[in-house]
Amino acid sequence: MDFSGYKIFDIYGVERVALEGNLDANALAAKFIEEWIPYYECEKCGRHDYCKYTQPDEYIPKRLAEIKCGVIVNAMTNFVRHTFPLLEKMDVEQIQAYLDGAFYLEQFLYEAEQTTGMFIDDAILKFFGDYAPTLFGRATHLREHLNSAASEFKKLPDFASKKGVLFVEGWAEKTFLDKLRESHSTWFLDLTVEVYEGRSNRRPNRIQMLLERYVKQGYVIYIQGDADGKDAEQFPALIKKGAVKSEHTFVFHHDFESAIPPNIFYRALRHLGELEGIDYAQFEKVVSSEDKSVVKLMLDSLGLNIESLKLPLADTVGDILNHPGFVWWKDEGFMKTELGEFLKFTWQIK
Repeated sequence: MDFSGYKIFDIYGVERVALEGNLDANALAAKFIEEWIPYYECEKCGRHDYCKYTQPDEYIPKRLAEIKCGVIVNAMTNFVRHTFPLLEKMDVEQIQAYLDGAFYLEQFLYEAEQTTGMFIDDAILKFFGDYAPTLFGRATHLREHLNSAASEFKKLPDFASKKGVLFVEGWAEKTFLDKLRESHSTWFLDLTVEVYEGRSNRRPNRIQMLLERYVKQGYVIYIQGDADGKDAEQFPALIKKGAVKSEHTFVFHHDFESAIPPNIFYRALRHLGELEGIDYAQFEKVVSSEDKSVVKLMLDSLGLNIESLKLPLADTVGDILNHPGFVWWKDEGFMKTELGEFLKFTWQIK
């Protein structure tokens, strides 16, 4: 394939190195290895005592040779060999994205290998003494390389690198969904949930900036809002600007609390020590009396302010759904409730 006109990053990711002429998969992999993988003394790597890629130093007995890390060399060689055929159907922009994404992938693999080596080498950690915790903190920086790689690979359909992220209006919704992880259902274990705090983030432009940051990292955006919180009014603006697709939005008629079926809501509040002396029939009559937020109805009719209870309430509702005796996804009545509809909405997020 002719790579004339294309450029790859130098080893520092600052300047560009021009590619020239026709390169096959092996030649392109060799170019990546030449430009991006430095020589390294294997003895300094915490994995050297069991790594299959180490080589003896022919000039210094009982020492290992300084080489380009075999783990990364092999990984990048495999990456190119197994993806090179896809280049034939890519346009110019996609090919450049492939080349840039390959660089960020290599950076992640190399630093992850070095970082893990430090973590398992007690001598290195003792050498750093009180500063050893900063080495473990370095692991979080690896995500910067992955975010950059995802930003490039999202342009390549065959890589299927896009992952969904659900933005919810408040912390109660996140608390509820996080609690459902404890069921160990794959529906929720892989669900990424972030809070955009709609009530304090009213302007669409502010939310759009938040969403765009995730889009650049390769995420597909899904968003939930409350009609009472006027989220329904700002979502069309976000859709029009391309920040999110219409089918990727979900708006509660009032709010999250009002979406909870009354029987589950009552049970959760009782578990939290509330509604003393109030039976279920009284409670249900109150919450179904008007088309208002259940939060307002309980305050007006029962004198119960649940603002401070929203997080423990969401956690308790999640516990109820996690109970092995309640197979809620097979319960037609529950699935027709607004909370059931919301959970069905989350299932499309992958």
